[in-house]
Amino acid sequence: MGDVERRPEKEDIPGVLIIRVDAPLVFGNTEMIKEIITDLITQQKEPVHLVVLDLGASPIIDVTAADMIGELYSDLREQEIELKLAEASGQVRDVLRKAGIEAMIGKFGRITTIHAVIEEWQNAKAFV
Repeated sequence: MGDVERRPEKEDIPGVLIIRVDAPLVFGNTEMIKEIITDLITQQKEPVHLVVLDLGASPIIDVTAADMIGELYSDLREQEIELKLAEASGQVRDVLRKAGIEAMIGKFGRITTIHAVIEEWQNAKAFV
């Protein structure tokens, strides 16, 4: 997971948890990553309403990891927490699309930045 100390530009946004995975997402680490994400959510002082998974430092993903993201999406949805993906490389997006994740989570593209994801979420909240 990303080192917050290395990213001083990271600002806290109430209800939003941004998680950067600094590793390939593959069979050997998917359960650990899911556990870390779940733990980070429960450790937050304020309720989490949006989790942004920053995949910019994850150059590859396999089917097991794509399935884990689908499971995580379902688990979070039950808790009324949205999961969105950002900064995914072309290869990562291709695997996620083939696994049906884009249909589940919502459209993502090569320019889906963290900022864009949060802005879209905030705009959607304004209309509720």
